[in-house]
Amino acid sequence: MDGREADQLVEEIGRMFEACRDDVVEQMNLVDVLPRLGIDHHFEEQINTTLRNIHSTEFYSSNLHEVTFRFRLLRQQGYWVSPGARMMLTKKIMLISLLDDTYDVHATLEEARKFNEALQRWDKNAISLVPEGLKRFFLSIMSNFRDFEDELEPYEKYRNAYNINAFQILSNNYLQEAEWFHQKYIPSFTEHAAVSLVTGGAIELPVSIIVGMGDIATKDAFDWALSCPDAGRAFGEVSRFMDDLAVSQNGREKMDVANAVGCYMKEHGVTSDVAEAEISEMVEGAWKTLNQTRFENRVFLPFVQRIANVSMSIALLFHGKRDGYTNSHELKDMFESHFVNPIPLNRLDAIEDM
Repeated sequence: MDGREADQLVEEIGRMFEACRDDVVEQMNLVDVLPRLGIDHHFEEQINTTLRNIHSTEFYSSNLHEVTFRFRLLRQQGYWVSPGARMMLTKKIMLISLLDDTYDVHATLEEARKFNEALQRWDKNAISLVPEGLKRFFLSIMSNFRDFEDELEPYEKYRNAYNINAFQILSNNYLQEAEWFHQKYIPSFTEHAAVSLVTGGAIELPVSIIVGMGDIATKDAFDWALSCPDAGRAFGEVSRFMDDLAVSQNGREKMDVANAVGCYMKEHGVTSDVAEAEISEMVEGAWKTLNQTRFENRVFLPFVQRIANVSMSIALLFHGKRDGYTNSHELKDMFESHFVNPIPLNRLDAIEDM
């Protein structure tokens, strides 16, 4: 390649910067690929300008690759990108897991009732209702939700009320499951589903994932999330039914209310194999519902897509009727093969032959 051809290519790439001024994803792709080609030194000014634009532009995407791509690219170039929204969701999941175990295992029924009553009041003075062994957990919940509110912009503070409300609804339904367990009551499948879809995240997840989504998360969006929308119900079905199928297959050490399989067997008088087959069909139906909701109200599409993304994570945890949430070691080999261990050469040869 002579000098004139090289100059022409430099000019062409310069025009590519101009062409993607309004497309953040294309900007990221361009900035990322030039160093890989070893020609980024020709475009230092354009790259720096583009990086500043990527960093300063509000970016919302339901595509996990695009979100992590932006995070990685800016962090590599020395730009601060807050992981606050992900940390908020992670903390929320931890609190939910602890709340579930509290009602399932660690609290007596009366203690669970008192704890739930305090949560419904949502007042630090309600700690007088909380049993001594649960006071620290109660204060931790209060503290974490204050931290969540501190992460929000002043005009976003109202969102934490929805966040709290969803958590209170979840607590009420966890308590109902505890009541059933202590009363040795096996509910009908219909009764069980009404409660277990909520404890499976049908309301909690939609509210939690949109708290940190910026200006597109409007009050209408939160009202939609709190109403247990079809996308949320579908997530709850995927989450809870796949979990219950894994429990039915493998059993569970912690005390638990009768699961969906047992309730279906009781209501319909069928064997466990038949019940599992029927519930597996319901999971398939939930996936269809989730996909359908992506085409119904385009206003809520970014939120529905995030719900779909988390649903796929749940499917990974419980794939093959394994309980990868309770027994996380079952996922170790899979993660190591994907992210730690090199791909064996014989597998590469097989891929090339395809």
